[in-house]
Amino acid sequence: MLWRIKKIKDRWMAKRYAARPILMDRYAKGPDIIVNNTIPWAPAKKALYDSRVTLVTTAGVHLRAGIPFNMWDQFGDPTFREIPNDVLPERLTITHNYFDCKDAISDINLVLPVEPLLRLVREKVIGSVSRRSFSFMGHISGGHVDTLLRESAPAIVKKLIQDKVDIVFLTPASGLCNQSVGLIQRVIEEAGIATISISLNRTITLKVKPPRAIYPGFKLGHPMGRPNDIELQGRVIKDALQKLYTIKEPGTLLGLDYRLKKPLYTLDRHARSWSNGVLE
Repeated sequence: MLWRIKKIKDRWMAKRYAARPILMDRYAKGPDIIVNNTIPWAPAKKALYDSRVTLVTTAGVHLRAGIPFNMWDQFGDPTFREIPNDVLPERLTITHNYFDCKDAISDINLVLPVEPLLRLVREKVIGSVSRRSFSFMGHISGGHVDTLLRESAPAIVKKLIQDKVDIVFLTPASGLCNQSVGLIQRVIEEAGIATISISLNRTITLKVKPPRAIYPGFKLGHPMGRPNDIELQGRVIKDALQKLYTIKEPGTLLGLDYRLKKPLYTLDRHARSWSNGVLE
């Protein structure tokens, strides 16, 4: 009963923040978000058509038969789950109370875009996709941030090296996920692997300072745009991977406006280019 009450409360708050972006903006401008002053940087070592790409999400994705993320801890769960990239979507679910995951559960590609990524392989845009992706529950705070930085993210790096990954694409889901994505991204980049991520909140991303990110103006829980739209999802990930090669300044947050016909999935319909906090 207590678990059900907490879940309802958490999801009610998540919907409130998603419906009123000003609340998320106020939180993002507060003192709880980590501010970094340095930016790790690892340029891509191979051409995109010859690169192996993998995915990292903080949307709380895991196997239905696997261990759910811990939703009892007020500071979140800093552990991660491996997701085989050949697993059927119906074998996956989401444990993450801090965003409305209804659309993501109906189409897991909305947060973990394996199918759009595999299409890019068939189109010869990228060389290959690694055998596994990695998933966190990105609402991580307090002392668990240190665990994320010192244990979980470095463990991911070792697996990326084992898989001979060249590029990592990262997606957030909740508001605080933007901090977790940026922190994980920084650890991966410090190890010499090129990364690019989606940002769902400019203020948090610009504070955390990941090496490079794109800001498409999508709502929380919709880092790839909208569910069951593999064409749009493919366009977003293709744009991001191509921008990884054109972005030259560490800390760049590049705005891309997809002008969706259904604004239901769009928070900012006038996304523009940001670089180190300066509107271009």
